[in-house]
Amino acid sequence: MILWNIWLTQDYFEKQNTILTYSAVISKAYQKEEVISYEKWSECQNYYTNPENLDFLYSIPVTLAILALREFSDDISRRTET
Repeated sequence: MILWNIWLTQDYFEKQNTILTYSAVISKAYQKEEVISYEKWSECQNYYTNPENLDFLYSIPVTLAILALREFSDDISRRTET
């Protein structure tokens, strides 16, 4: 039972760390504190595409969508045409 609780806690903290990392990347790019590459944006988008990865406190899919339109609208248009 103790090993299960340790694994569950470690798994929870690893997932929270990943969520917070993506959230920070998105927030900094949105506030124009850091530049986000299309590849990093796509990585974040792919992560949040999985409903299991949504965390309603730190997941910011609307901000991610705004970044896509603001930073990569030309790239997205070209990529979707092919």
